[in-house]
Amino acid sequence: MKRHLLVVSASCLLALAGSNVSLAAMSAPPTDAQVQDAAKAFAEARTTKSREAMEKKERLSRDAIAQMADESLKDIEIASLTVAQLKSLSDAGVLMYTTKNADIGTRIGELAKTPDAGGFEAAVMGLSLVGTTTDEAEETRLLQAAIKHPGATAGLKAGKGATLFRALSSTKPGVVKTLAPDLLALESVFVPGTPAATVLSATGVLDALMKVSPDDVAKYQSFRTKLLAAVRDAGKAEGLDDRTKSMIPRYETKLEGAWYKGTLMNQPVPAMDITWSNLDPQVKTVADLKGKVVVLDFWATWCGPCIGSFPDVKKLQDHYEGYPVVILGVTSLQGSFNTGKTTEDGKAERIDCKDKPELEMSLMPEYLKTKDINWKIAFTKQDVFNPDFGVNGIPHVAIIDAKGIVRERGLHPSSRVIPFEDKVGKIDALLKEAGLPTPPAPVKEEKKVEPKGG
Repeated sequence: MKRHLLVVSASCLLALAGSNVSLAAMSAPPTDAQVQDAAKAFAEARTTKSREAMEKKERLSRDAIAQMADESLKDIEIASLTVAQLKSLSDAGVLMYTTKNADIGTRIGELAKTPDAGGFEAAVMGLSLVGTTTDEAEETRLLQAAIKHPGATAGLKAGKGATLFRALSSTKPGVVKTLAPDLLALESVFVPGTPAATVLSATGVLDALMKVSPDDVAKYQSFRTKLLAAVRDAGKAEGLDDRTKSMIPRYETKLEGAWYKGTLMNQPVPAMDITWSNLDPQVKTVADLKGKVVVLDFWATWCGPCIGSFPDVKKLQDHYEGYPVVILGVTSLQGSFNTGKTTEDGKAERIDCKDKPELEMSLMPEYLKTKDINWKIAFTKQDVFNPDFGVNGIPHVAIIDAKGIVRERGLHPSSRVIPFEDKVGKIDALLKEAGLPTPPAPVKEEKKVEPKGG
């Protein structure tokens, strides 16, 4: 099946941005009402056709959706669209499916010529449309065009930089390394009055840099401290919505965490206060497990990938049973508890535990039986998205040596991501370093070859 992807050439966008050609002059610009009607028409047509396909037990093809998107744009002069109008169409999903890629790329390139916040927004929009399909050189040029756009400072101060920062999460490592100086220079934007939308999303810069070059953490400290001050200042602004208000302290804690400060690796394990566990004997902190290699697996009952990796965690526990290794699943109070069972109507059973910490912790023993969990589990006072370990997503594995020093972080428990033998190699190396016994090496499993049908 032919797929219509909205892929814009970075070199094309950049060339157009510096061109004197003005396609907008070819016709009168569409009104906001026309654009809104086009977006509405697409949404309604897609909903209707999707319902019809479901009734026939069929799947609506991408080609069919592309035709609807093109139809909604038939009376719209793309060459005259404004940034705001393009955003409306993008939000409605029209730009994701239309085949009018070249026209849209041309218009974005023209709009990006304007050396103000609007031009910056257009440049960032072009970046979001390109996605991850460009080669590294193109991706570097396009990101740099947005970061160094004359209107970047004004645009970021106006809260228009979220898309740019989000794009960094999927940017190629080589591109992030190349652009590191330009990214760090964005710290000049963090002045009093910078919107919360900008400063909160800007943590994506640190995430990207730490992911590709954690050893350069010292170079990131000026950016971190200025961003932290900007986050605190943003929290004082009037008119913040409840969600943003709740996020401010979490981001403060994140930016003050050991990972971003460069004081995590090869340092004593940060404070991890245990409020409940099935450890025997009971301990109050993770540091109390000193003398054994400790494998921390950050997880939660609602996390599908965490649960999907349980067989691999169990395999690791079985391998080290009777040896000085503690496999410890670390979670925190979530305000709800997915029991691992299903209700009569086939849905996942979820118990509301808001403001009921004792109830939430009391449900864990039964959950361990339901999921056949044979490793240790603990609730910690610190959030499962532990800022000291830089946990931005779960599952997330860290390893502490027998002296209580953090030696690994950012690993995945699934053997499909990190082979079982590789994890065993890391743990065994720490056991040997401490003069502790290691189990026999695991037998490598041969990949099964499915017989060909005949």
